[in-house]
Amino acid sequence: MRRGALRVWLAAMAIYIVAMAGRTSLGVVGLEAMARFHMSASVLSLFTVVQLGVYALAQIPVGIALDRWGTRRVMVVGGLAMAVGQVGLAFATSVPAALAVRALIGMGDATAFTAVLRIIPAWFAPLQVPVMTQLTSIIGQLGQVISSVPFAAVVAGLGWTTGFTSLAALGALVAVVGLALIRNTPANFSHGAEKDRKRLASVTNAVEVNSAAPGVWETLKNPGALLGFWVHFATCFPSMSFLLLWGVPFFQVHDAMPKAAASAMLIFNTVFGIVLGPIVGRLVAAHPLRRSWIIYVTSAITTVAFAVVIVGPSPSPFLLSVALLVTTALSGVASNVAFDFARTSVHPRRLGTANGLINMGGFVSGLTAALIIGVTLDVTSPAGQYTPGSFSLAMAAQFVLLASLGAVEYYKRKVRAQREAAGGPKVPPLADVFHRYQERWDRRRRRHLAGKARVERRKLRRLTQMASRRHRR
Repeated sequence: MRRGALRVWLAAMAIYIVAMAGRTSLGVVGLEAMARFHMSASVLSLFTVVQLGVYALAQIPVGIALDRWGTRRVMVVGGLAMAVGQVGLAFATSVPAALAVRALIGMGDATAFTAVLRIIPAWFAPLQVPVMTQLTSIIGQLGQVISSVPFAAVVAGLGWTTGFTSLAALGALVAVVGLALIRNTPANFSHGAEKDRKRLASVTNAVEVNSAAPGVWETLKNPGALLGFWVHFATCFPSMSFLLLWGVPFFQVHDAMPKAAASAMLIFNTVFGIVLGPIVGRLVAAHPLRRSWIIYVTSAITTVAFAVVIVGPSPSPFLLSVALLVTTALSGVASNVAFDFARTSVHPRRLGTANGLINMGGFVSGLTAALIIGVTLDVTSPAGQYTPGSFSLAMAAQFVLLASLGAVEYYKRKVRAQREAAGGPKVPPLADVFHRYQERWDRRRRRHLAGKARVERRKLRRLTQMASRRHRR
């Protein structure tokens, strides 16, 4: 960690947290939005599709801008764009006007997460990067807490206009903070980045920081960047569609929860993310050659959890609803592994472009899942009388997107072949991994036993000395 790293990261995180609050705000007041603008579930889904569509399409241009102009300028401009958009949404009275300002919010939001990820490798040591990436995603979920509790309370108590105006004021404030505190790189970035690359040479393609940076198109074709894109696509949609739009309505209809309780339930996602994120980050740092295992296991767990809730009785038991939120948190945490593939395969000067491509994958799948759910609800409940059965069918329909795991496997094999052809390490057999852990456990056990033996010898020596003193008396 370089001097000033935490200050820079926290300032960038403030903008990202407010961006998350704005992104998830419409999902928390989804039923109120339907009443305010007199629209159906499909049109409400269109709001999310427009915002996430703009977000996704902006990712590569934002990544190029980050590589060219740096994190500070891009994040400040993005924060101000979100503030203007929230003011527009506060006073919008028609669907076209609301869609237009929601698109502006999506453009500002598009700068936040990718920009924070852009500065982490510049300011933190290599083994800290996977954990810091997870912490970025986890702490960013505080934005969900802001929208679920204080924002929802303001809208319920003081009205739609006051709620969204408050978000706008908060966005302008964090943009000023970012302007004052964010710095793109440390003074010795090139030297530090080169040392970091040497430390990671055993698990990467050994990209040299002092080599010429590839072009944008070469970066977008990089197998590691494409692997990250499909990993993010396959793991991000369950949590994104649930948190951004359909989670609160699902709990209200399927589990018969009051609005306040349904909104508060989403806080569990943040809590579980805080617990799971560092664990997954440590696993990635310890086993960089087996990162794809996390993706496959997470996809299986998430699918099973949704299947149990969907097939089971309605309303679901409270603990089962909480377990569902554990899996949405896990899928969100696992999606961040995608950015580690870019970090170990792409030139440092092109990380913004690669991260933009990867982040686009998750939002393309997220908006596709949100649209699938909305259309399925309208087909199964054409009169707008949504039932637990219609919500169950709609939630099940989104899992057709898991077919993208085939692309994950394809590009994983391509990256592995490229690494081995360049003389990089091969994936060791599992037996070797278990043997290494057994040796580590044996060493710790021997140290523990040796320590206990030393303590016992000291006790025996003290007892002998005390007995000798009593005998002399």
